[in-house]
Amino acid sequence: MSLRQEQIDAAILALENFLVVLIFGLAVFALFFLAGRLVSWVIWRFAAYRARLRLQPYTGQRTETIRTLASSVMDGVAAILTVVFLLSLFVEPGVLVASLGLFSAGLGFAAKNFISDVFMGISLLVNDRIAIGEKVEIGERQSIGYVERITLMETYLRGQNGELWIVPNGDIRTIRNLSRGTFSPAHIKLVVPTTELAQGMEALQAVISDLHPDIVGEPEIISEDGLVGQETVIMLKVQARYGTGAKVRRDLLKQLHKELAARHIMGKPEILDERN
Repeated sequence: MSLRQEQIDAAILALENFLVVLIFGLAVFALFFLAGRLVSWVIWRFAAYRARLRLQPYTGQRTETIRTLASSVMDGVAAILTVVFLLSLFVEPGVLVASLGLFSAGLGFAAKNFISDVFMGISLLVNDRIAIGEKVEIGERQSIGYVERITLMETYLRGQNGELWIVPNGDIRTIRNLSRGTFSPAHIKLVVPTTELAQGMEALQAVISDLHPDIVGEPEIISEDGLVGQETVIMLKVQARYGTGAKVRRDLLKQLHKELAARHIMGKPEILDERN
């Protein structure tokens, strides 16, 4: 047999061995993947069961968030276990443990951002901070949008102008959840001549005498700066049910204009806060 033929046979044998290892590795990964998906399903069901026991069942968004993150975590675990299992077939246990220790130390130093993203992803899974479908503001970059997807490493937000924000989970330190507010401000300020201050107060009292169904708490009439000159500024502080601030403010303004006209007051109602 010639040297060239021996090289060809060796190459074919190496290729066959590689294909065998590749197929075997894919089969092992498939098994770990299916096992991981089963574990993620068990985690999700257990979390949902605990929530029902506490009489606080998860919303659809929270359920989808838990399922997505649990699947991402278990997919990563399946990939790591597959690599370790395949290495164990070719490397002695003692050498493998030592190598994994050195590799872990090096990985921890070189891939600290990756590890930070993963741990924050797990934290999002455990803690009910945000859920798919909620409107949030994340981090110092003021990334604002609706949560479309949460993975082990990244959170996807759809911005208010249609843009897509991809935020690494490790960058998530501060979260402003705009979908979980308890009230929305519907404040109004009224500028009246000081000579008509008493009538202006009466008009505001008449506006809040019959409370709007979306108002929560007791409205307050205050002087924000406490100054009295030719004109006085009075503020009507109103807390509306969350998400209804704009509607309540419009209704109050209409009613206030009617009350001012009925009393022939030259007041100037103004919107104090445009947020909903």
